[in-house]
Amino acid sequence: ELRQDLGDVLASMPPRMRKVCEMLMSGSKTAAAAELKMSQWALYEMLERILVRFEKAGLRDYLK
Repeated sequence: ELRQDLGDVLASMPPRMRKVCEMLMSGSKTAAAAELKMSQWALYEMLERILVRFEKAGLRDYLK
């Protein structure tokens, strides 16, 4: 059930947000920002928006 819930949230995200999530499953924020050619500040702003999506789905506790 958790896997399905996570999949649903990821599927609802724009491709760039989804890519950030996938990259952070196994890599660092610094590496993700560099690979996506974005500043770390921009990455952190995107992470805030991603967190809101997970919170709305009731999945915030799984992001720790």
